[in-house]
Amino acid sequence: MENNVAMICPICKYQNAKITDNTNGADRSVILCQNCGKFEISGSALATLSNRDKDFELSYSIRRRYLRNERVYLNTTNRGEIMGGIEIPKRIKDIAESILKDVYTHDDMLSHGLSITNDNIASYAIEDTNRLQPILQYLEDIGWFKLMRFGGGGALLTITGTGIEYAESIVNPNFKSKQVFVAMSFNHELDVIYHEAITKAVEQCGLTPIRIDLVDFNDEIISNVLSRISQSRFLIADYTDNRPGVYFETGYAIGKGLPVIYCCRESDKGHIHFDVNHYKFIHWIEVGDFKTELVKRITNTGLNS
Repeated sequence: MENNVAMICPICKYQNAKITDNTNGADRSVILCQNCGKFEISGSALATLSNRDKDFELSYSIRRRYLRNERVYLNTTNRGEIMGGIEIPKRIKDIAESILKDVYTHDDMLSHGLSITNDNIASYAIEDTNRLQPILQYLEDIGWFKLMRFGGGGALLTITGTGIEYAESIVNPNFKSKQVFVAMSFNHELDVIYHEAITKAVEQCGLTPIRIDLVDFNDEIISNVLSRISQSRFLIADYTDNRPGVYFETGYAIGKGLPVIYCCRESDKGHIHFDVNHYKFIHWIEVGDFKTELVKRITNTGLNS
């Protein structure tokens, strides 16, 4: 039997978090917090962190993983592991852009604004309301938001036309799409790579892969390729066999402002053209390792959130 109890979050110190005590014998509880999201915590970590100051960086890291549908279990020794691969914004501009992206990509905040106070600043990697003040001033001065300030240092942020225009230049235009376009050789020897590594990795991240030769259509192929890329959240480009079509489809995706994950079989990497070989590639050898690395790249770069 589970028991939901109101509590102070041990990480961000939000006053109205909820804890579910696990009564099946496991040394862990589940916490639901508006800043951190949902995470599991060991009994010893709960006791230790409840007596420490707010850890806004850990709160931000847990939240990013929660938004990526990752299961987070916190104990007394794995803080670094949870924060690993999470890029925490430090500069005022970076934090301001994070707030702008959040508002732009949520219809309720886009319509009604964001109320930012001491209760939810940890969601944006902001330590306290003193740190919040120059960020609010930057958002107002640059013209991204109109501000209605509250007592206690918070404010209601309403996005402006200038803010929308800038957001559209930095946010993936297809952030709501669940489709991922896969550009690769149709060599049947690589089918296992597509089905067992790429497909399973993409689906594990809550998305749907599409390879054009596996799609039914009646008209010519190029228009279908371009249409499918235009509808995708991002593109996975595997350069094994060095197929010209992969270069073409990658270039089109870049032109549309879509992120690209670059991959290639280890033994083929010497054949990659100079104009793309400077990108960060996943060089794979085994199917299982490729799947693992692809999941890591998708989640650590936030492409599934």
